[in-house]
Amino acid sequence: MILLIGLDGYSWTWAGALREAGFDVAPLLSPQPVSWLGWNTIGTGVDASTWGLTADPQSYLKTGRSGKPRPRYLWERLDAAGKKSVIVNWPFLIRPQMSGGVLVGGYPARRQAFVLPQEEQERWRFRDLDLSNEYELRTAGPAVRQRLLAIDGGEHVRTCRDRRLRLVERFICEVKRHEPTLCFLGIMDLDRLCHYAYREMQDEKRRAAIIAGVLGDVENIVAALEPVATIICSDHGLDCSVSAQVGGRGRGHDVGLPDSLRGVLALKDNGASLPAGEASQTEVAPMVLVRCGVNARPTRESHDV
Repeated sequence: MILLIGLDGYSWTWAGALREAGFDVAPLLSPQPVSWLGWNTIGTGVDASTWGLTADPQSYLKTGRSGKPRPRYLWERLDAAGKKSVIVNWPFLIRPQMSGGVLVGGYPARRQAFVLPQEEQERWRFRDLDLSNEYELRTAGPAVRQRLLAIDGGEHVRTCRDRRLRLVERFICEVKRHEPTLCFLGIMDLDRLCHYAYREMQDEKRRAAIIAGVLGDVENIVAALEPVATIICSDHGLDCSVSAQVGGRGRGHDVGLPDSLRGVLALKDNGASLPAGEASQTEVAPMVLVRCGVNARPTRESHDV
């Protein structure tokens, strides 16, 4: 079994903590540090900007409704090869398919649209996903955003931790139940806290404690599942500095913030090393697929979106 962990916003500047945990680490380039671009490129192995997505959030919405073809997500390719996947909390999915395992879409998906197969829907309470509050922000308008910003940063940290622990426990149970070839868990806490609890993330000691908590949960997942290989990736980095604040909200990631232009790619696989130098987001899917025993050549074979 291959374990893939998505750490939204994990910055290259924090690579040392992953090395201390025994991972080989490389910077993962994010020329446009936008989550829907990053996760859709990582998930397909094909640059999302070449199949209809741009940094404009409307492009994500339009692409999802367009009916135009898109590349296959890596678990769809595993499906086609008769291999199971358990995918939990992958954000910004565009009409994915799943038949050989379980798929739980992350922010900003609605549960009824992005839990597959459909008979699994009632087993997943959408409010337990760790970005559900941000989904509510999108539907309830600026007033909710202001209320969220008014919440004490320490409370945000505790809320993220509690939801993450529930999600990790549920993920481990789901993987053990299905025994898949590939399992993925998305952890979005760092990005969310940089936006809405930015004072906590600006403080070096508090930020280090938050990162240590996230990586501690990753270690617990690895210990519980004993995967053949563990791969960690992020969609972009984060700039948690004071200068990155805008409108009372942590700006976090933008083309004008250099620290946000490089995320991480980390590997723990019986002493195997990553290629030297910087990595591209298009390299992640092939890296996963080859370890799952599936043809890893870049592909544009598509599904309708």
